[in-house]
Amino acid sequence: MWRAESRSLRLTCVSEQAAKLLGYPAEGWLDASFWNTCLHPEDRERTLAVCRAVAADGEGREFVHRLIAADGNALWFRTCVRRPSLSRGPSSELYGLMVLLEQGPRQDEPLQHSEDHLLTLFNALPDAVFFKDGAGQWLAVNPEALKLFGLVGGEYQGKTDVELAGYAPFYREALLACSETDRRAWERGHLSRMEENIPNPDGTMQSHDVIKIPLFHPDGTRKGLVVLARNITDYKIAEQERYLLFIDEQKARAAAEEAQRRSAFLAEASRLVAGTLNYEVTLAAVARMAVPFLADCCVFRLLDEDGATRVVSVAHEDASREGLVRELKQLSPDILTGADTVLRSGRSFLSGWMGEGGGARAEEQLRRIRELGFQSSMSVPLLARGHTLGVLTLVSARPGRVYGIADLALAEELALRAALAVESARLYREAEEAIKARDEFLSNASHELKTPCTSLRLGVQGLLQLTRTKPLSQVPPAFVERVLENAERQLQHLSRLVDKLLDVSTLSSGQLQLGFKEMDLSALVRNVVESYQRELARSASAVVVHADTPVVGLWDPSWLEHVIGHLLSNALRYGAGKPIEVEVESDAHSARLVLRDHGIGIAPEHQALLFERFKDPVSARRYSNLGLSLPVVRRIVEAMGGTIRLESRVGAGTTFTVAFPVNRRPIQEHVEALRASPPPS
Repeated sequence: MWRAESRSLRLTCVSEQAAKLLGYPAEGWLDASFWNTCLHPEDRERTLAVCRAVAADGEGREFVHRLIAADGNALWFRTCVRRPSLSRGPSSELYGLMVLLEQGPRQDEPLQHSEDHLLTLFNALPDAVFFKDGAGQWLAVNPEALKLFGLVGGEYQGKTDVELAGYAPFYREALLACSETDRRAWERGHLSRMEENIPNPDGTMQSHDVIKIPLFHPDGTRKGLVVLARNITDYKIAEQERYLLFIDEQKARAAAEEAQRRSAFLAEASRLVAGTLNYEVTLAAVARMAVPFLADCCVFRLLDEDGATRVVSVAHEDASREGLVRELKQLSPDILTGADTVLRSGRSFLSGWMGEGGGARAEEQLRRIRELGFQSSMSVPLLARGHTLGVLTLVSARPGRVYGIADLALAEELALRAALAVESARLYREAEEAIKARDEFLSNASHELKTPCTSLRLGVQGLLQLTRTKPLSQVPPAFVERVLENAERQLQHLSRLVDKLLDVSTLSSGQLQLGFKEMDLSALVRNVVESYQRELARSASAVVVHADTPVVGLWDPSWLEHVIGHLLSNALRYGAGKPIEVEVESDAHSARLVLRDHGIGIAPEHQALLFERFKDPVSARRYSNLGLSLPVVRRIVEAMGGTIRLESRVGAGTTFTVAFPVNRRPIQEHVEALRASPPPS
């Protein structure tokens, strides 16, 4: 037995029995020139080529060769060469087992028998094997090699790859490539290993692991080339499938981890939303949480009651740039990719690169966008109960990060939670305001109801006390008359207060019943003014009525009387004793009631509150009022298909204009639509 280095084939260890067989000391075997000295010249190249092949592909081989013994005789050996069995990949050592043959192969039948065995093995190999001479001409190939290039049954011996390319046009490129790799193998001068692809007629490709072993004469000239080609197509396919499975697994794992991160992100957003009823604090916290997980910049804009928008929260990965973002929003509110469009449409907007525009103003915007590094953005509406409350804008400044559908879906989920926070805070604030307004209303109502009751009680108590001290016949009639007149006034006042409360109750429940009939608006106005003579006398306000021409239409006289009475009561209350003008006019399509006072007037910021229930811009300490008149008036007017508007200046008075249609069809259509709608909240 012996052991040798796989690269140089220099022996590193030899058994004592091997040393005895040839008569050389063990040190002689380990000499670098041992193989050149002891291998028979006719067997030297073949033996070394086989050892190199074993070192290259790891496949063990068995062969017969001769060694020159120390006494000069040639001894025949059958040698088996292997790489270590536990070696994985290239090994640095080879092992050899040599068996001395009692007799060498004879020139007759035994040698022929050995050659037959080798030929059978050669033809049965599953790998393609080529033997070429120094000029690259094919000397011998096995059937697998012929099938590889479609040359089965053809004459190949003595032809080069280039010449054979003419016989197999389909494999022409492959054969020419083989000729080129042969040339490179000769140039290297030692075993070469490479991967070559051979086409199939069905359009597929075969991959082969190819080993090329160049052989040289002692003088260095080319002697031959041994080529071994193993089909590794199935292995490559399996390797590709394993790789694709690995990639799919990595993608699935990344998707699962991303889904988990997004779920955790939304869970944290829900926790922030539920933490406080101050929506500005909540939106600021949500914006900071969204950066940098979902965006590099986050902006929340909300719609105010007047329809204007305002930025309530800005977060940027670089806190020092938040001011620049706000400045950019002031320069162009819609510069962050379609935010205003989202507010108008209520639909999300996804944008790519933010870098187009025109004009000096646009150039300034683009300069600041570049300074911020914005690349891609998306804007989603804040929706609650079918209404758009604002817009959430998320911007990416990272190169290569362009938002997609999955990002938009996550942004919409975040916007939904933010919208719920805003809506909950607004509902809570409205509830607080409603409770405060209700308490104020109850306080005013108590005062309003208590005042006539107190006056009535004092009058009755005075009359009762007087009758207890003297007979009723002796009570002065004038005193009794004053008490009764006062009682009548207070009862009328109480009746009107109760009517107001009943009006509100009826309108709020959606049970307003209208009875349309033909009537004269001018006559109704005159009658109502006449019924307020006592109130007019107490207020010192003179009423001038311009309603001489009949204005006939289809209205509900009972509810219309409420409208006129409410407006007249307000004019008396806030007219400051100055004249009041009432006009009735009409044209072909509408009738108008105009009531004008010259009293204290109403500030512009308070005018929007006039028609809200329980809200009165004028202090209840100055004038008695339940805060119900104008909300009742508006509801009745709208129920009859009309409109009401006001014009007022502080210190110059107020003018109310009520307009009604005069033909029946529009009124009926409006009433039917009103009945089909839900009751007001």
